[in-house]
Amino acid sequence: MTTREQRAEIVKKVGSLISERHVNPANPTYDYSRWRDSLYARVPLLCGGSDADFEQQMVAALAELGTSHLALMRGENHGVPATFALNAGLIAITVRQKPRWMFRDVVEDGPADRAGIENGEVLVAVNGIPIEPPAPALFTLGGPNKLVLTKYNKQEERSLTIDLPASKGKDRPPMVEPKAVAARFLGNGVGHLRVSYFPGTLGHAFIANLDKAIDSLRRDGAKRFVVDLRGNPGGGLGSLRLMSLLSAEPRPVGYSLTRRAIRGAWQKEQLPRIDRIPQGKLEQISMALRFKVFNRDRSIALVTERLAEPALAGAAVLLVNSQTKSAAEMVAAFCSEHHLATIVGERTPGQVLGAVNFKLPGDYRLRMPIATWQTWAGTPIEGQGVVPHVEVDLSPEHLQLGFDTQLQAATNEIS
Repeated sequence: MTTREQRAEIVKKVGSLISERHVNPANPTYDYSRWRDSLYARVPLLCGGSDADFEQQMVAALAELGTSHLALMRGENHGVPATFALNAGLIAITVRQKPRWMFRDVVEDGPADRAGIENGEVLVAVNGIPIEPPAPALFTLGGPNKLVLTKYNKQEERSLTIDLPASKGKDRPPMVEPKAVAARFLGNGVGHLRVSYFPGTLGHAFIANLDKAIDSLRRDGAKRFVVDLRGNPGGGLGSLRLMSLLSAEPRPVGYSLTRRAIRGAWQKEQLPRIDRIPQGKLEQISMALRFKVFNRDRSIALVTERLAEPALAGAAVLLVNSQTKSAAEMVAAFCSEHHLATIVGERTPGQVLGAVNFKLPGDYRLRMPIATWQTWAGTPIEGQGVVPHVEVDLSPEHLQLGFDTQLQAATNEIS
């Protein structure tokens, strides 16, 4: 348990970081001093009670700022959403006049999949506590989690225990890293390419797996592809390779601006560009020097690579949903702006900001957005999302029967 002194120090540090570096594209010149002073005035209240009370009140204070990628995290890996803990998404539905969470976007070979959880199953309780939307379903990494499940159209319940590993990464939210790429030939010349995450800062392993998946589908006879980004929470620079594969020629993707860049009215054409994923140690060292020594500001422009064979260009449909976030939304927005692919599914949530983690006392970390993101045309995605060309809701009735209405709609578009 943290001491009152540690909590006071955490509050002071959070207020300072927010007032100095937080960005909100909806109000880029906002003066944070009033929010900071209000937070400091609450120190006596925030520093009393349990750690859980402290965390809950801090989360509520941060929510007042109204941006994504803003969270207070602690090293125990507790309170982790299903996307990061189970490699599966949840959708709010009503079952027998009760609100429930239904599993969707279960990632191949993730904890939920290995435990036998299927898309369409309904979550009733976690560790003996009944869970009903809008209350989030949260899980603990580094230990067992007991789940009670039922079927959408049945009352019988079943229990299972999932033993989740501890999170190892300190530079990202606590998570179990999912299998990033999976491929399945659907027949009739169509391949289903599911991209669940963009792991790694530079994404070299992801790129190798992506290439293998595409080659495998082509050997099976695929000439057209459904690129499935549903449930993808984002990640690193591997997203640039996917965008490059979708474009026959290099195109500008978008740009980010920090508080410093906003105050200085920096122009997108003058920003440092990333237009290639570095290969080999020399290129990686060169990029590290460029962006960690000479250009330490997080304001950058992103441009797709020039590839010898952009295998997905003109031959892909994108499938997105309300859990397609961050870098995955950047991919969807890029394709929409440049008319590179039909987008099918649900509106994305609009959670696209450049965030970093800051160390705090008591093993806490503050994850905070320090850079905006907008498409090359200047369209912000934060708070707005990407609207699909073909909107298709996910049907709980069909999902529990094993029929994916959104995938079928995407397949119809590309066939």
